[in-house]
Amino acid sequence: TTLPTISFTSTSSSGLESVASPTFSVTLSTTPTRNITVPYSITGGTATGDGGDYLLAAGTLTWNAGDDTTKTISLTVIEDGIDENNETIIVSLGSPTSASLGINTSHTYTIIDNDPPPTVSFESTGASASEVSTNVSIPVSLSSVSNFVATIDYSVTGGTAIGNGVDYTLAAGTLTFPAGTTTQNISLVLNND
Repeated sequence: TTLPTISFTSTSSSGLESVASPTFSVTLSTTPTRNITVPYSITGGTATGDGGDYLLAAGTLTWNAGDDTTKTISLTVIEDGIDENNETIIVSLGSPTSASLGINTSHTYTIIDNDPPPTVSFESTGASASEVSTNVSIPVSLSSVSNFVATIDYSVTGGTAIGNGVDYTLAAGTLTFPAGTTTQNISLVLNND
């Protein structure tokens, strides 16, 4: 007797991070005449499990005699609000009982990030300090955490104080926010004249 084969219906699929419960279909080649089981597990990908990017534990699909040929594996995707690259999850089938593996033994699901890049702004629109305060930090913040390095250029665009060391020293520059950080400071040097 030739054993039925078990395969994923497709080798890949994708969905936005906001799609909370995608499923993957696993199909028998014929209607089962006896009980059949196949284990499945996460075998790779760039996404983080255990509640980081998704929830899916290893498990077993079971067909009883006469069941429909298709069963599904359900994944829970966690929307994290972080601007990041698309991430993948690879689910693979193990050795079945009373059946053999077909061609598509693994399925790659891609979580498509739906979070916009953060915006950047000063933490306040103004501040003051005595000129005896030699070094002043001007805080700048991102609106949300990002998994990318963010940069923003800054320059002096007005005011009554004189730069180049007369009243202050502050050259145009670039702030760099390493991945995972939301606050950086612009350093202003005051001259006590």
